[in-house]
Amino acid sequence: GRWSTSQVGTSGSNGSFSLPLTYGANTPGSYAYRVIATAANGGKSISPTVTLARTNSMEITVTTAGIKKAGEVTNVWGTVSGGSGRPVQVQVKLPDGRWSTSQVGTSGANGFYALRLTYGASTPGTYTYRVVATAANGGQTISPPVTLTRTR
Repeated sequence: GRWSTSQVGTSGSNGSFSLPLTYGANTPGSYAYRVIATAANGGKSISPTVTLARTNSMEITVTTAGIKKAGEVTNVWGTVSGGSGRPVQVQVKLPDGRWSTSQVGTSGANGFYALRLTYGASTPGTYTYRVVATAANGGQTISPPVTLTRTR
């Protein structure tokens, strides 16, 4: 509930100002901001609070084959908005509920990616995967989970 100073500047001759809203720039969420103006005599005026909702800067799609025989090579594939060159990683959900990074790659032309699913490749069972894409500003977008069932 405390307020913290993020940016400091000076108003122009007509009283206008512009300050970058940098706090939370790489993290989706709702952020409240206000401006405090200090007069020449030391008096202060506080603006009304404004709220900014930050959203993910990328969207990601993900698909699997759905069913594959154990031992057969298969991938997870999809697209990342924002074009080529986005780092992507496939993660597998471990039995204890944690996510573990399995394979890492980069999106290609038009944001397309394909990453090999190696975890559990030779063992029958149903596995849950997701893909994490990283934006140029360091923010990350996580795909919805998808499953792949390995059969005998």
